[in-house]
Amino acid sequence: MSQSLIRWISSMMSEFIQRSIEVMTYYFYTYYRNPKITLHRADCGFCNKGKGMQTARSHNGTGRWRGSYSQFEQAVEAARLFSEQMGVEPTYCQRCLSDLEIASIKN
Repeated sequence: MSQSLIRWISSMMSEFIQRSIEVMTYYFYTYYRNPKITLHRADCGFCNKGKGMQTARSHNGTGRWRGSYSQFEQAVEAARLFSEQMGVEPTYCQRCLSDLEIASIKN
């Protein structure tokens, strides 16, 4: 094996271990224009730890991030309360949430 491949594998393993150690947090986004609530992991590119993808300057007021929740079940419960007020069902980000996480709250 080449040294560069070994370094790359080592860095990937290190990153994986670091992510495993970090406490996962969750957020949900409430859309105002098209009423909708979507749950995300904090490390999702759409969520960005509750900051979203838009900069403050370009934020157009389409919705709001809510969280952080240290447990998925807490985020789901909070999202359900908001969804009842909005008259919609919460949805789950297909990019960042695994089928196992989603199935765990539907059982």
